[in-house]
Amino acid sequence: MRGWLIGAALLLAGCIEDHLARCDDGIACPAGLVCDTAHHGCAAPDQLTACAGLADGTACQTAAFTGACFSGVCLVPGCANRVVEPGEQCDDGNHVGGDGCSADCRSDERCGNGVVDGTLGEACDDGNLASHDGCNSRCQLEAPAWTIEPAVVQNIPSTAAFDEAHGQLVVVGRRVTWLWSGTAWSTSSALAPEVDQWLVAAYDRDRMRIVLVGKRASALVVAEWDGTSWTEDVQSGTAPVSVYNAVYDPVHRAVFWLSNGYYGTLALDASGARWTTVDALPFLVGAAHAAFDEARGTVVVADASGGGTWIFNGTTWTSIGTSPAGHDGHALVYDADRGQVLSIGGADPNAARTEVLAWTGTSWDDTRARIPARANAVVWHDASRHVVGIAGGSTPSAGAPLPLTDVLDLAGMTTVPHPIVQPGASGSLAYDLARDAIVLADTTSGTYAWNGSWQQLSTTHPAQYATLVYDPVRRAMLAYDGSSVLELAASWQPLATISPSQTLAYDFQRRGVLSVSNVGSFLLPSTATAQSLIAPGTPQGTLSGAYDLGTHDLVAIGTAGVVELSGDQWTTSAFAPVGPYTVTSALQSASILFVPLSGNAGAQLWERRGGAFREIGEMPFAGSIYGVVERSRGRLALEITDGVGEVFLERQLTSSLPDETCTPTEDADGDGAAGCADPDCWQACWPACPLATSCP
Repeated sequence: MRGWLIGAALLLAGCIEDHLARCDDGIACPAGLVCDTAHHGCAAPDQLTACAGLADGTACQTAAFTGACFSGVCLVPGCANRVVEPGEQCDDGNHVGGDGCSADCRSDERCGNGVVDGTLGEACDDGNLASHDGCNSRCQLEAPAWTIEPAVVQNIPSTAAFDEAHGQLVVVGRRVTWLWSGTAWSTSSALAPEVDQWLVAAYDRDRMRIVLVGKRASALVVAEWDGTSWTEDVQSGTAPVSVYNAVYDPVHRAVFWLSNGYYGTLALDASGARWTTVDALPFLVGAAHAAFDEARGTVVVADASGGGTWIFNGTTWTSIGTSPAGHDGHALVYDADRGQVLSIGGADPNAARTEVLAWTGTSWDDTRARIPARANAVVWHDASRHVVGIAGGSTPSAGAPLPLTDVLDLAGMTTVPHPIVQPGASGSLAYDLARDAIVLADTTSGTYAWNGSWQQLSTTHPAQYATLVYDPVRRAMLAYDGSSVLELAASWQPLATISPSQTLAYDFQRRGVLSVSNVGSFLLPSTATAQSLIAPGTPQGTLSGAYDLGTHDLVAIGTAGVVELSGDQWTTSAFAPVGPYTVTSALQSASILFVPLSGNAGAQLWERRGGAFREIGEMPFAGSIYGVVERSRGRLALEITDGVGEVFLERQLTSSLPDETCTPTEDADGDGAAGCADPDCWQACWPACPLATSCP
């Protein structure tokens, strides 16, 4: 029986084969149809005869339909005819999606094809597999995230307090929170409340909070720092008009304040801040400096105006002894290791002081310890490191006191400095692709590179207000000083003389530095030392320009609005953001970014991508902008002022997708590409790979 079944099956198979026509490409066509090898399918005989001798696109007629000729076969135009026509990415001969070709043939159903395939879970598709450009390597949207890095410390204001719970000095500028760890500065992404001015700060040891008092219009503001974020307190009671000094009193568990000839307490709890004014002060508050004497349980105030030293026991003021002799601008701190209140530094009419004095309960005695001369320093005791920290202050100078930016440790009798490498002034910025660093050239101390911290590259610098531009072919940073182009090696060396220029940018298509002068636009090739004219004439007005990697045009903004050098012709854009803007190249997204120079909170950022403008978000806080540049992985870095100095405010488009490690075999983001084949690795793989792209 079994043998009969096998024989029947073989006979049936032979019958089926007899009714199929085998094609050269392996397809078998049933009886009545012929092979269409051009489209890997089968066709009626009249589909071929209808197009015999006719060119592609010619209308044709079969018994069943009217169509057009495609490679000698009459087919119905459109999706599912196995011909990839204009507007289609694929055509597999059906209207079924999920098989590598969408039902409408407009997508080959892969991320990076420029078509959003919602059925596959794509939220975006910008035509590439690069992340940090708004649409990540897996075609999911990216959101802008702002971070803050400390760049240049210029001033350490008295609005500072030591966070004992976290072992950090906390200093607030306008809204940026600066943190000193004992060895280095960092900044928090948490912004302090917006005020007109911060006045004083004190550390509440019991609640482990820093209490910060500022002024907004005519009202006082109380904010608290818990180590990670700021909250603004709801207040009750009658606040004083202003506050000159504040110190935490652990006996009464309240911030003790001095203001306009009065003193009082600022009690804090979960419900908010309660102001209480106690009585008039018997001394001049504006020149007084205070600390809590833990050994004696009293507040100590040294009146530099000559009113002596006063102590407060929570109820009564008592005058005991004289103030630190000849001192003004001295700073008081309780040193738990010594068990004494110290008076550090200060000034007399002639010079800043170096003394460290100790309060005995009846007088100020010289400890014989000495510090670099300064007045109005910020001081604190770090119990974990057993040192008294000293930051900033000032020294007398002609016209106005000179601010100091150094940080010291006073350990017993020894002063230990913490030197910090940083530029002496602001300057032009440019991104160095080979160093993966921002380069800044100031006119006081030299040229520096930033990649999380400053490194001095050279003690030399170009002339003041020089413009920096990076040449990726030379692999060198260049500077234009008003008449010449200089190249940075161990020092800045002359490279070429060019016409006086308003803006410079590197042209990745022409492979050279573009410069725009009042007589025309010129190119300094990366392989030459002389420029050539590429476009006569120039737009009016001072320009800030950048190269658009997407359109290969120079885009500039000035008094005439937004203008564009395409080829050898300048055109004026019909649109320009309102207000003073600067522009920078965004290589990661092949676009131009427009950044408001005022830096006002809420000021709008703009992007020009593919020639189209769109708003991309607001500035998170106010401050004057000194420089703008794009770093690696699409990070827009803005050098912006803050009350303490300057920070790098960085904006990056991010998602939950991990960044590529760019090792040859690891595909960290899961997009199917690894190493230099992944467009996220173009900077790590350059110069072997082209800029802002990928290579096998």
